[in-house]
Amino acid sequence: MPKFCGKCGSALNDNGFCPKCDSDKIAESNENMVDISFGGNDEVAKNVDYGVQNGTPGISKKEIKAKEKAEKATLKVKRKCTQKTDKIIAKANQKAEKKSEKSAAKIMVKTENKVKTVADKYNQKAEAKAEKVTRKVMRSTGQKIKWFIIKFVIILLAAAILLSAITGVLVYFNVVEIPFVSNIFCSFGITNNYGEISVYEYLNYNIVSNSSEGNKISAKAYYNKYSEILSETNLNDSSNVLTESDAFKTFQSYGFTDCIIMTEYSQTGDFVGTSTDIEPFSETKHPVYKSCYVDINGDIWDLYLINDVLMAEPVSFNYENNFSLVISNSDSLMSYDDETNTFYQTNPKSSVIKVKTLSEFNPENLQKLIAEEGAN
Repeated sequence: MPKFCGKCGSALNDNGFCPKCDSDKIAESNENMVDISFGGNDEVAKNVDYGVQNGTPGISKKEIKAKEKAEKATLKVKRKCTQKTDKIIAKANQKAEKKSEKSAAKIMVKTENKVKTVADKYNQKAEAKAEKVTRKVMRSTGQKIKWFIIKFVIILLAAAILLSAITGVLVYFNVVEIPFVSNIFCSFGITNNYGEISVYEYLNYNIVSNSSEGNKISAKAYYNKYSEILSETNLNDSSNVLTESDAFKTFQSYGFTDCIIMTEYSQTGDFVGTSTDIEPFSETKHPVYKSCYVDINGDIWDLYLINDVLMAEPVSFNYENNFSLVISNSDSLMSYDDETNTFYQTNPKSSVIKVKTLSEFNPENLQKLIAEEGAN
């Protein structure tokens, strides 16, 4: 029979304390319970609901939260189960209505077994879901930190993979130009635009465009499309245009002593066709000098000396590999446009023309470089 407080009339708890008048005694009782049950562990006691109203310890807050979340999770599974079984029963009823009583009974027996199987399956899912949710809620602080770090690392890796994939696609289709990525593609033989334009076309654009009705864009538009333009210098403003004498000395200083030097432009920069009437001591200037030689392996090379930049194209290598490689003694390429008498210093897109720089530019090192490229 319940007892009541003689002072305020409130019902006494199981220990005979009034929740209003004896609050101090109830608090003292709770403290004693912490010491007995948890050895005075404040971390554990913090998660416990002691039922201040009746002075008896209850279940932990974590357990309450876990139970609530588990019930919520299983409720979703049960709803799906109900929807599934309702459909099965409705379909069976429709089918049974068209059958005889005996056949209908068989259908309902089969349906009952099917519903039981489905219900068992969903019950297993619900139990697994509840266990998973409970385990997650009941994790300690250390476990939560551990799982947070693991998830964070997984998300970072996934983001890095996705970003790499997007970058690769953009570089492959020339939407963006990232030489580092293009070089990786090249090393694995993954290329998209090598062979789209030739080295000869790139260095002598308007010679080719003037002979091709379908290619009439300006040189500037062409180099904007296929490269980064570093500088534009008019022929008359350039201090690096070489004389025929300078051209002879330059080719010889780099080890090309037996080559025939040619030019295709006049002193004023107009295209006049190929000429080999170059004098070793002439002070006549030309914007472009060309030469050709065959190395000891029988491979053909084209040499270009444009506004004091020396470049070599391994013609045989490029032809055999459908490649566009240029070796330069500078970290960029130099081209000449005879329509505007302009030198273009450019960095071609690495997906279109691959540029290699040689500080010690000579036939031996050119052959070594090509051997390395072939090995890769």
